[in-house]
Amino acid sequence: MLKSSLLILLLLGTTETMLFPLASLSAQGSAWEKFTDQGRKAYAQGRYLDSAKSFLAALEEARSTELEDDRLAISLNNLGLAYKVLKYYDRAEPLFQQAVSVNEKTWGPDHPRVGESLTHLAELYQVLGQDREAEPLFQRALTIYEKGLAPDDARLVRTVTTLVHLYQSQGKDDEAEKLLIRALSLTQQSLGTDHPQFGRSVTDLAKFYRDQERWQDAEALFKRALVFNEKVLGTEHYRIAMALGDLAQLLRIQEKDAEAEPLLVRALAINEKAWGPDHPTVARSLTALARCYLAQGKTSQVEPLLKRALAIDEKAWGPDSPRSARSRTNLAKFYRGVGNHTQAELLFKKALAINEKSFQADDPRLAQSLVDLADVYLDQGRETEAEPLYKRALNVLGTATKKDPALLGKTYTSYAVLLRKLNRTHEAMEIEKKAKAGEPGPP
Repeated sequence: MLKSSLLILLLLGTTETMLFPLASLSAQGSAWEKFTDQGRKAYAQGRYLDSAKSFLAALEEARSTELEDDRLAISLNNLGLAYKVLKYYDRAEPLFQQAVSVNEKTWGPDHPRVGESLTHLAELYQVLGQDREAEPLFQRALTIYEKGLAPDDARLVRTVTTLVHLYQSQGKDDEAEKLLIRALSLTQQSLGTDHPQFGRSVTDLAKFYRDQERWQDAEALFKRALVFNEKVLGTEHYRIAMALGDLAQLLRIQEKDAEAEPLLVRALAINEKAWGPDHPTVARSLTALARCYLAQGKTSQVEPLLKRALAIDEKAWGPDSPRSARSRTNLAKFYRGVGNHTQAELLFKKALAINEKSFQADDPRLAQSLVDLADVYLDQGRETEAEPLYKRALNVLGTATKKDPALLGKTYTSYAVLLRKLNRTHEAMEIEKKAKAGEPGPP
């Protein structure tokens, strides 16, 4: 039986690659397609529990049929990804492992579909801090992709990028740099310097140098990528906006906001033309430009940009989505910075309510929302309202699988300030000791 044609869709704003059918596999596949489509939509909207329920129903449907098609492996991967974002790691692991086995049996050990499942499993191990288990899986996936895919295929590019980050996290910077240079060389040899992927490979190496704080090397490559992309794609292509944004970000890191501003203005204009005025990409451009204005003290130009970004995200993702909560938080932080605590409090409360529904109880993003609201209360001398929020945030950070040392330190510091305001000096000193030691957990 012929296997159906599928595309790999990269969900906006996530780091997960998910497979979804574009055409009916058969008349008997309609229920499976319905459940899968429901799961996809729920996942894209940040309703991860709902997506898991739909993907589970799709998996049960796939297991009930004896047709030899892709549905079982797709459903295993989809449900695994939903469980992963929900932090049900013990449930996700066997699903990804089974997906690898199913794809090996269906397609053979060197097929890109096997690479996809290997990548999902490796990324799970990476989240769990099991880099030793993740690395060989990424390496095997990369070998499969290099044999079976073009150098510009998103799966190959993604795996190179992820493996680079893994090497960096292990302090293997030399290995990471070698891999990026190898990818650039392969692209140049296979596709030539006039192919868009060449510009992307140059950008990847530039980002690596940026992360290494090799500012001059990074800036030279970002500028090279921009010139290259303008030559190959034209001056109005959306990738030009991306290249402008990369260069602007590097300049802003170096506090060169005046140089970054015209790049971000141009990037915004390109994105509005390429995507339309109400696209989420435009919202991101608006936010980046707003931050640049704020860094230069141009506060009067910040508020309308952030309000527009919030309106776009609410329209695109829904008012109760995590993306809208993030935009609402950006606006709230601006209001707090200019002393408008009333508006800041309202926005932070709404963002917290959304994040409490969207994220698990040990998610650092939830802790950040708690700290944001607590900080506003502390600004206004409302210590008794702030304290339980700081305590709850510390509990979240103490149980989180993915640690956030910077947020933990900030939370300890703010909580110590609160305690000193309440003349609880001894408690404040104990908290400050924990902050200095980087000790996780509740006070």
